[in-house]
Amino acid sequence: VSLAFFITVLTSCIDLVSFSAILWSIYPQLFVAILVYASLGTVVTAYLGKKLAALNFEQLQREADFRYSLMRLRENAESIAFYGGEEQERAESQERLNSLIDNVQELIRQQRNLE
Repeated sequence: VSLAFFITVLTSCIDLVSFSAILWSIYPQLFVAILVYASLGTVVTAYLGKKLAALNFEQLQREADFRYSLMRLRENAESIAFYGGEEQERAESQERLNSLIDNVQELIRQQRNLE
């Protein structure tokens, strides 16, 4: 696996150098414009993508919290019903679900900004 990766990286570097030299010899201004465009695109994508990584992590956390609360609710359903805690458990589950939905919506907005 690492040999295949090394060969791929080496081939890509050779292609980059050779095509850059050819483009520079044909039209240097276009080469500079392409370099600026690629650099700017990389910086903007990295800037917008930084928040996306944090949102994806937050999404995993909120999904896990929601699943945990549902499992806890299922395991303790008899006790909850006996002590009349349905409303409190419903409110807690609804709060976790709303938090999950809010994060999904923010995740969609951030992904839209990258396109």
